Amino acid sequence: MVVAHSPTGEFAVMANHAPFLAELDAGPLRIKTDTEVHSFAVLTGLLRVTEQGVEILAREAIPAAQIDLPAVQKQRQEIEEALLSNPEMESLRRELACLQAQERVGERLA
Repeated sequence: MVVAHSPTGEFAVMANHAPFLAELDAGPLRIKTDTEVHSFAVLTGLLRVTEQGVEILAREAIPAAQIDLPAVQKQRQEIEEALLSNPEMESLRRELACLQAQERVGERLA
C-alpha cells in the first residue's frame, strides 16, 4: 500500500487499484509492504497507478531516517521569520513547504 498527499488531501493506493494519475503535494509518503514501512518527506511530484504497480516521480524525496528533526525545526523558524519581512519570496516558500513536510515525517517517527 502507498499513502500519499495530494493538493486535495491524503489518499491510499492498495493492490489491484484502478489506474489513475495524481499530483503529489508536500507531505509524508509511506510505502507499506508485508514486512516494512518506508517513509519519505516528498516536496512535489506525480504518482501513477498502472496494472503493473505504482510509479512515483518526486521532485525531492527525503528518507525519514535522514531527517534531523531539531535542525529542520530551527531552519523552518528562520525561514518563517524571513518571510515576515519578505512574504513574496517564492524560493523561501518552496523551502518552507519542504521543511514542513520533513517535520511531519520526523514527528511521526519521534
